[in-house]
Amino acid sequence: MCDFGCGVQLSRRHWQHSPDPDGNGVQVDLGAFNGTIAFSNGETAVFVGVETVDLSRTDEAFSGTFVALLPDGSASHQRFSGRLTFRDAGGRIGGTGEWQAIWGTGRLAGLSGGGGMDWVIEAGLWRAGFHRRAEP
Repeated sequence: MCDFGCGVQLSRRHWQHSPDPDGNGVQVDLGAFNGTIAFSNGETAVFVGVETVDLSRTDEAFSGTFVALLPDGSASHQRFSGRLTFRDAGGRIGGTGEWQAIWGTGRLAGLSGGGGMDWVIEAGLWRAGFHRRAEP
């Protein structure tokens, strides 16, 4: 069973766009977000986090961290990274990434390891399906 290692995240991003301060072609934007997680075991959590996106790269690489909170107060802190793999004419973008559990409390204290994710942003809504990497 995938328990808390698989599910779907939904959130809205709030962006702070940056200029290229040094004139060297590097532009890094900051995103703050909050939303919900529907785990494959039927439980839900709220989450909040931050990320940076390197807009000077064609794959718009990003990385960040978030904390998920279950209704009983159990929490999990995770990091993630990824990249853009497509942008369509309708304004929809998407890509792939990875996540890694850092620490947890309560029922999420045992969440370890990490896995992959596939994500899309459409009409301002982030949707990421995530799955735990198989243990060796």
